[in-house]
Amino acid sequence: TLPVASQEPYAAIESYHLRLKSKFFNELHASSWQRVDWLIHILTTEFHSLYWLDQYIVETGYFESLRDVSSTNSWYQAMHIPDVDVLLDEENLQLAKVISQTDRSVAHTIWNPGSEFSLCDCPWSRLGNLCKHVVKVAILCKNRQVAQPLLASQVYRQILLNLLQNSPDDPLVLDHAILHATRLQQDIKSLEDLSNSGLVQPLPPEGNSQMTDNLLPFPRLH
Repeated sequence: TLPVASQEPYAAIESYHLRLKSKFFNELHASSWQRVDWLIHILTTEFHSLYWLDQYIVETGYFESLRDVSSTNSWYQAMHIPDVDVLLDEENLQLAKVISQTDRSVAHTIWNPGSEFSLCDCPWSRLGNLCKHVVKVAILCKNRQVAQPLLASQVYRQILLNLLQNSPDDPLVLDHAILHATRLQQDIKSLEDLSNSGLVQPLPPEGNSQMTDNLLPFPRLH
């Protein structure tokens, strides 16, 4: 488990596992699936190449007919749910409802909307998976600024504060910590650039660049 991960990496890991399991069961008729070298060969050649192809199709729009739509994760599926299909009471965030995209007469109930611990009554979620309804509600709560800060954001902020207030005495440890903090800062800057270009959802206020600069023990790098 990833105790400080958000819904997006959870959805990506889940999609990766489902596709790997599908490939595994499709090859059960062959005697080679029991060999470790076969598994390594499939992972490094055919399996990972499918992800690069899907990413290329998403970014360019080419070869749409070759894309395996069934393997898209819950995060991407949630992007196709209209906001009007989400029934959310901002004054009472105990539950929310999302109208089914396949049967408009059905509305799925989501408990603890906007948190990492949301639950949905749809069949996919009941199997222990992260469903598109939970992700859609979480995105909407962030955009409307009605959700509590994610546990991942709180842990990340606390780590930076601890680093700022209690600098390591060992210079090697300090250099290593600064290196990781710099890398995180660059990742955040890249996400901000993508958000400004409209390729990803806007960052919530608690994750903006000004707060990040205030927390880091050194100025923004240019």
